[in-house]
Order: sequence, then C-alpha cells, then structure tokens
Amino acid sequence: MRGSEHPRRVALITGGSGAIGGAVAERLAKRGTDVYIGYFSQESKARALAERLQGTPLCLDAADKISIRQAVGTVLATSGRLDILVHSAGITGDRMMSKLTPDDFGQVLDVNVTGAFHLLQAVLPTMRAQGYGRIVHITSYAALHGRTGQTAYAASKAALIGLTKAAALEEIEHGITVNAYAPSVTESAMTDGLTAEARHRLLQAIPLGRMQTPAEAAALIAWLTAAEAGTVSGQVFSGDTRQNGW
Repeated sequence: MRGSEHPRRVALITGGSGAIGGAVAERLAKRGTDVYIGYFSQESKARALAERLQGTPLCLDAADKISIRQAVGTVLATSGRLDILVHSAGITGDRMMSKLTPDDFGQVLDVNVTGAFHLLQAVLPTMRAQGYGRIVHITSYAALHGRTGQTAYAASKAALIGLTKAAALEEIEHGITVNAYAPSVTESAMTDGLTAEARHRLLQAIPLGRMQTPAEAAALIAWLTAAEAGTVSGQVFSGDTRQNGW
C-alpha cells in the first residue's frame, strides 16, 4: 500500500561515524530500523558503531558520484529497499574569504551540496517506486546567519536549504518528504578541541549556556524520518536560539 508502514524500515546515514550521524543511527536502530552507517575517513569508528547497533558500515565518499551510486546499490542489493536518507556528511573548509582559493571553495560544495544532489538522484527512483521516503539534510546555523571565516561552508549549507525546498515540492506527491535541520553547536570531538577562551566565547553566544548534545539533535532528526511526519516537508528546523554569530 502506498506510504503504508513497513515492518522494517531501511536507513542510510552519511557521515554516520560523526557525532550527529552516529546519534541518529543509534536512535533509528533502537526504533527497529536497519541502519547503514556511511563513513569515509573514520572506518574503525563506523565499524564499531555498526557492530554495536547490528547495522552495516558502508564506505561512501560524498564528493564522488560513483561512490554514492555504489553505496546506494549495496543497500538495495542487500535490503531490497531504502526508506530513509539522512545526509550528515560534510566538511567546513574554514578560511577567511580573502585566503579562500577556488579549489577550497569547490571542494566544500562538492561534499555538502553536489554530494546531496547525487544522493537524491540515487535514492529517489526507489523511494518513488515504494511510494514512501524520508530525507533529512543536515545544514547549519551558518547557512541562516553567516559566520566569519566560513564563507564556503555557509554558502554550501545555504545552497543545501534551497535544494531541500525544491526537492520537497517535487517529491511530496510521491510520498517522499525532504527536510533540513540546522543544529546548534553540538558536543563532538571537534568542540572538545576548543581552547578555553574559544569555548567561553561560544557559550556566551548561546542563551541556553551550553552546547547541544548529539542525542538532542538526533531526536528531532529521527522524528522527521518517521511515518508520522508525512505531512512535514520543505522545512528547515533550527536547534539554535542565538541571534548573533560568534
């Protein structure tokens, strides 16, 4: 039946070895979803997570169309369906615009935007045939408000929002929702490496006074992938209440 609940959903999470991607994989696995944990540079972490969740680690280079096609093909060959895509893979390429080269800029767009486009083209035929799909793109506060030193990152994540909204309009009639989530600064290995001064400055800019946990980000993302969220599409959810950049 079109859009009906299936006893065992199948999810592909790019950047599944990262803080938010890993938390999403964990939450979906606990919900009874078969999870494919996409990784590129953190294979050991992805494999450990997959073993713990009884999921499947999957090498996926979000900047490579062939790698994306092969990864999606593996999911379909193994599970026979693909219901959920969470695109959490991304790079920042932080550098002041005056020092940013065209190659630097292009590399960030290749992963964060062009990779999302290739993923959509790879998964949508199957989701359309199923009459069901849930897609969530991880964007950023920087896309909504900008951030000094993140010209390429902010531009790529803003483009991802445009891609999300356009795809949502095209796919809703096929039972497929496409949404985006802009997390707050989230606890991760990257934030663990901040200096005390940088951490203090960052926390001062967050009214709550603390960073978001990966589990908090994953809770909303997981809801957007549920069957019950079938009327919510083309939306950008923000996990941040800051009014100014940092």
